[in-house]
Amino acid sequence: MTALQKNAASNLMQLVTFSVERDEYALDILKVQEIIRLRKLTQVPNSPSFIEGVVNLRGKVIPVMNFRKRFQLKDIPYGRGTRIIVLEENDIVAGLLVDSVAEVLRVPESLLIESPASTKSKIDVKYKSGIIMIDNRLITILNISTLMDLNEQAEPVYTRLSGTHMRPEPAHLHSEATHMPDTKLLS
Repeated sequence: MTALQKNAASNLMQLVTFSVERDEYALDILKVQEIIRLRKLTQVPNSPSFIEGVVNLRGKVIPVMNFRKRFQLKDIPYGRGTRIIVLEENDIVAGLLVDSVAEVLRVPESLLIESPASTKSKIDVKYKSGIIMIDNRLITILNISTLMDLNEQAEPVYTRLSGTHMRPEPAHLHSEATHMPDTKLLS
């Protein structure tokens, strides 16, 4: 491999692409652990509305976010192509439920365009890393850190289930009238 080929290869992005409502999105492949078929999800009471439930993945319980619910898109029944993309970011593992997974793309970083601040997009610009245009396809690249940040909700479900990144419970949960003993999730 020549020096020019090595430089060109180092400037390539590898992206996993998926579809939701006829729109295409992409995630950095380095943040994707695996892609699995939809399996039985266990619902978790008092979790954010976009957490579809949890799944046991080889002994590890992970929360699964519904992409449609995360961005207030129309909810539809699961289809044959429905997949869970298992992501890892900052030692947090979570699944992302999507309509279908399309392909892995290798594209030059030079194709990446910053997301315009004012668009009529269904997804806020803070969740986007940029956009790319390939063969008349507009693909939105998602910012996984922001996507997995559930701070806008009460308590992220993954903190209660995985035991990582624990946050203190809100003070109102510690009053004498509402205090409940700690329980453990059995898998």
